[in-house]
Amino acid sequence: MMRLLALAASAAAVKVTSRNALVYSTVTPKLRLQGEGFKGDGTNIHLTFVPALDPAKYSVLVTSETSLSVLLKGSATWPLGEGLSESSLYLTEYRDDTQGSDNLLEEPVVAATVLSTPTVVKHEDRLLYMSASLKLLINGTAFRAKKTQLTFDPPLYQDVDYVLQIKSPKVAQLSLKTGRKWRSDGNPGPLKLKRIDTGAGALRIDAKFGGVTVAEVQANLGGHGVTVETTSDKKYYQSAPELKVIGHGFNETAPMNRLRWGNKLQGRGVNYTVTSATTNALTLSLLAGSKWRPNAANLPGPLTLLAVDAGAGLVPVGATDAKKGRVVATIYADPSLHSDQKREIYRTLTHELWLVGGGFVRGSTTVSLVGESADGSLELRPFVDYLLSVFNATHARVALRDGKAWASKAGGVLKCVALDTGAGPAPTVSKQMPRVLGTIKEDALHQSGAQISPTASTQTLYETPALRHLKISGSSLCKKGYAGKDAKVEFKQGISSDVFSVTKASPTEIQLVLKEKQRWPVGVLYVTQITCGDKTKRTFAGGAGVGVATVLRDPVVDPHPELKLYGTHSKRLVVRGSGFSPDGTSLTLEPTRAAKYSVIEATEWSVTLELKSEGAWCDDLKDDKGVELKVTKVDSGAGEVIFEKPIVVATVVKEPDGDICDDSCEWANDGVCDDGTQPAVEDDEYGGWDDDWGGNYGDDHYYAGFYDDYYGSQFDDEGSLPACAYGTDCTDCQPLHGDATKKEAEPVECDNTCAYARDGFCDDPRQGGECALGTDCQDCGPASKGNFSSYEDDTWWDDDESNWYWDDDYFADGDDERRHFEDWHDDEEKKASTVGYVKSADPFAVEPDGDTGAAATLLVTALLVTGALLGCCAVVRVARGDRCVIRKGNEKADLAQAWSEMTERQDKKKADVPITPDVTFSGAMA
Repeated sequence: MMRLLALAASAAAVKVTSRNALVYSTVTPKLRLQGEGFKGDGTNIHLTFVPALDPAKYSVLVTSETSLSVLLKGSATWPLGEGLSESSLYLTEYRDDTQGSDNLLEEPVVAATVLSTPTVVKHEDRLLYMSASLKLLINGTAFRAKKTQLTFDPPLYQDVDYVLQIKSPKVAQLSLKTGRKWRSDGNPGPLKLKRIDTGAGALRIDAKFGGVTVAEVQANLGGHGVTVETTSDKKYYQSAPELKVIGHGFNETAPMNRLRWGNKLQGRGVNYTVTSATTNALTLSLLAGSKWRPNAANLPGPLTLLAVDAGAGLVPVGATDAKKGRVVATIYADPSLHSDQKREIYRTLTHELWLVGGGFVRGSTTVSLVGESADGSLELRPFVDYLLSVFNATHARVALRDGKAWASKAGGVLKCVALDTGAGPAPTVSKQMPRVLGTIKEDALHQSGAQISPTASTQTLYETPALRHLKISGSSLCKKGYAGKDAKVEFKQGISSDVFSVTKASPTEIQLVLKEKQRWPVGVLYVTQITCGDKTKRTFAGGAGVGVATVLRDPVVDPHPELKLYGTHSKRLVVRGSGFSPDGTSLTLEPTRAAKYSVIEATEWSVTLELKSEGAWCDDLKDDKGVELKVTKVDSGAGEVIFEKPIVVATVVKEPDGDICDDSCEWANDGVCDDGTQPAVEDDEYGGWDDDWGGNYGDDHYYAGFYDDYYGSQFDDEGSLPACAYGTDCTDCQPLHGDATKKEAEPVECDNTCAYARDGFCDDPRQGGECALGTDCQDCGPASKGNFSSYEDDTWWDDDESNWYWDDDYFADGDDERRHFEDWHDDEEKKASTVGYVKSADPFAVEPDGDTGAAATLLVTALLVTGALLGCCAVVRVARGDRCVIRKGNEKADLAQAWSEMTERQDKKKADVPITPDVTFSGAMA
């Protein structure tokens, strides 16, 4: 009994810590286990693993009571689960000869995660142009989406020179960033991949040759020098017959120029034809029934040119991966205006007319009006005789100014003889093709001679104005000689007498005052009848009424004290609210002086302010709490509204250390964040990608072949890149958003929303991971704590040099690739964190078919293979004890499948292959 108790006590004293260390299946020579109670020199210890690892293939070395190492012998490998490229290695039994034959482990523990050793396919014949080729596909095996890092010669840096996407375990895609080159030295030559790290440490590839060649980089061809100028100031209507593209390097043979657009616009007789060409300009002629941009709902908007093929393949002309391209024109909806010959217009008493049509644009729409009569035509002058306000794309209002007339005499018609919504005179409205807006009638006067003077243009009020008086002027408004307050005023809107009271009434003037807690209705106030001094109802304008005032909505400012701004780096502030006027709204801030900022845009719901050069939201920030930025006054056109309690719209905080951003981006100050510091958003104003939704031209039936489908594949959301370097579009991106609709991300203390949560490794920024702080809580712990797991888990590379066993006791196999150092003498490379050495894999060599000819031989430059690695079994291997089972498939079928995996897109369209040279595959496999 005592002996059993002693055995139980000794068993409880042995513990192995569960550690999710990463090891490569064929390269990692050693795995270290941590725990308590390890005894002896290791020969007395017997371990059992799942998946099974033959004890004859490894030895155990105890380095201390808390550490022991498991060392592979010869060409032994760490076992992987059958058919898996990544699996956990469990330690299920621990026996010590000195303590009997019992299993001393209380329960199985995870000893490591075994990764399939990555391979890389050599592609010495794959061509890239220095900057004209946009993507590079690297083929191999065991690429991991989560943590694959590449080291190139000459050096290329991820997220600086390229963006890396792991399309599958066999395909890694590199997208070249704007302004970068495939060889950083700018000289043609091989691009070599020196190291690959898929999570368990960096592996040297083909160390004897300085890396594996994944492409040959050549200088750009002459045709790759095509450039296009940004000409967004050139404005065209949707159906404009011609459009010009300005640039350099175009092919002077017009049909040889092919253009790729952001909205699927197609040339060569589909939607347009290039009718003339010089080196510096192209003229495009639109075909009947087509439009430069078909969806009027998203106009005006840019026409974006992405790429030009002048004979050397498609060449991007802008930051194409960022979906920027070059804006060669601004396209406006085709304007239209409806006639209304049945409308009756009183010569001076009709205050406003509504225009109905299409394509109206606020701020750029103008009309030319002519009032015809027997005495001739009266050309009305904008701003002098009338004011035009655009409410939306289909409705605009023309308001006659006080004291003006629609025509010199009644009896004629009011015509619109010109319409311009921003891109020039509309071809559908002219003196030859006018639009009749109505018939002009003589003013309808009451038999008493009573008249009201129109004052809607000059008397503007808020719903609840500070000065609550409203004045009605005219003649014979009351009985002759009457002076008092007994007057009844009726409005077209049916305003109750409970809303206002009469404070003065006379034949020439009636004054009203708004009662407490009442408000005027928004819009033009029309007086239809007045009864004053007698029982006579004086009717005006035949009952239609005469406009005496225009009522604007009370401006309201929404408080946003939580909104943070830097004193100078945050260039813009969007003040949200309601009742603002697009025709002009001013705000008074505290403590920012008016001379420091300007209003750059106003809508009914927002006012955008921008700091002037050398301006600051606050000049004196004394502490870290910040200073509240307040709106004290608003004027949207009816006088100042003074807030008794100023509205806090932001808090100004201290600048961070250093210069965090500037506006050096080529596309700075265009209203879109182009430096990657904000998530991409759809913004029709600036032309969302393919934003002619509902008006697309359909499938591109002549942009066929690998060129265009490769090029078009740049534009999926997954591959979208920022147009400019990080921090170079300061005003548009807002280092702290000056807009309450674009709040800073809320900090997370602890959740598991990270895509890689619960995998045993910390994936938030504390370990350089891709997820936001606090979103991998199970692996990292709360954001405010430091109890996170680590990739750098000193799994086996950190032992002292004396613990390394690079001798024949453990690596007796003379062909063991892990010991071939003699041909590598780069001291700098020796210092790098290389954990192993692998060879590249050669592409399949395939005898061409008689039918496929030379085209089939090109397959060797683009096929995915599973190569032989480190002298181990090739194609598919599954470790079962000390056996290596080889599954041999149909090599030609595998080759076809590999080609398909590499080139076929999910949508089953054409392939993602380099722009040049042409690569084709017939699919015929004899």
